Amino acid sequence: MGTHLLLTDSDNILTLHLDGQFCNSEFHAMLTDVRSHFDRASAPMRILLVRHNFGFPPTDAQIETGKLLRHPGFGKIAVVGQPLFGGAVTDVMSALGGKRFQYFDTPEDARAFLLAAA
Repeated sequence: MGTHLLLTDSDNILTLHLDGQFCNSEFHAMLTDVRSHFDRASAPMRILLVRHNFGFPPTDAQIETGKLLRHPGFGKIAVVGQPLFGGAVTDVMSALGGKRFQYFDTPEDARAFLLAAA
């Protein structure tokens, strides 16, 4: 079972916590929640992604994530931790969305990257 938690702050950063192994419906529910934040954003949002016991996302969900990265309400993404599966999953998403995932060892470093000028 996969779960997600979304938190926004005054710096227009959307912190996304992902926990567990997601099935298609769970991953798509998370993408729907993220998209709703992007739709309401007055400026492109930045994502701080924190993974907890995160597994391999469903293949069709990877494609949908790539499409979501093209949303005008999305700015850039920082991930706490190292790429999973040799970066293969995020490489697919990045290729589809035209945005690169940036990886950091700490939430503080990831946040500093997101707050830096685009």
